[in-house]
Amino acid sequence: MRLVPIALAIVCACSPAHEPATARPASSAGPPDFSYAAAAPLDVIAVGEPTRWDTVTIAAITYASPRGGRVPALVVAPVGPGTRRAAVVMQHGMGALDKTELLPDAVALAETGMVCVLIDAPDQRPAALRSLDYADHSHDRELWEHATVDLRRAIDVVSARADVDPARIGFVGHSFGATQGAILAAIEPRLRAAALIAPGDLTRGIRESQAEAMVGLRAHVPPTALAGYLEEMAPLDASRFVARAPRSVALLLQFGAYDAGSSAAADAAFAAASTARTETRRYPTGHFIFSVPAARDRIEFLVRELR
Repeated sequence: MRLVPIALAIVCACSPAHEPATARPASSAGPPDFSYAAAAPLDVIAVGEPTRWDTVTIAAITYASPRGGRVPALVVAPVGPGTRRAAVVMQHGMGALDKTELLPDAVALAETGMVCVLIDAPDQRPAALRSLDYADHSHDRELWEHATVDLRRAIDVVSARADVDPARIGFVGHSFGATQGAILAAIEPRLRAAALIAPGDLTRGIRESQAEAMVGLRAHVPPTALAGYLEEMAPLDASRFVARAPRSVALLLQFGAYDAGSSAAADAAFAAASTARTETRRYPTGHFIFSVPAARDRIEFLVRELR
């Protein structure tokens, strides 16, 4: 999530000095649109043969995105037949990350008897699979909405499996993926539990983060251009959605005490905004909260909440 503004800063910093960056007008599109045609065919296609790793299998698939193109995904499942398994959908962070970022968590959950689906976000897909040029920041809002719809479709995909109980669906997301989890907690009635790793608001991070890239962004991007970007993206801030999450959803919020992109005050404000059943944990890590204790807490939380 917090990596997107870095690219914005680079674009502005690399503009010729005699061509100052100009602000894009704030979006007039209204609230975010996460709707999609749920009745459309899933069109799941296997990519190669599944690979077995001890007691789990990992299968590559693609499925049709309601917003265009195809969604590359991995399905991690226990070996052998089963019925009414819990399922977990996973979303990686943004930047040089893909669906394999959370693969260790997925394998651990599959070893407990769950089925996991991990997808590539739209910005990580080959150009031929994209419906928009996400290198252009005029499409950032579409990227967020596109990713959310693809995750809702991932719930459709996993719920359609004969071995899954569609009443026991969970989620794990890191950074940008944590924002997606916050959105799903508010809008997706099928979600029962979500572990959000390094969650936070995009716009607060841009305004307050002491990470070097964010300090540089505030110093070099023209204030009017930055203000326009913040206004356009504010409706997608994660705290707006956890503040609408029902008590039927359980949230685990995992914060890194040494995450330069956030602060103790920002983390506390985010947790306080949640209206779901919320647990908060802090760890002696940076933005990547993948220590053994943190991973164990996520696994135990999902096993408990999804039974």
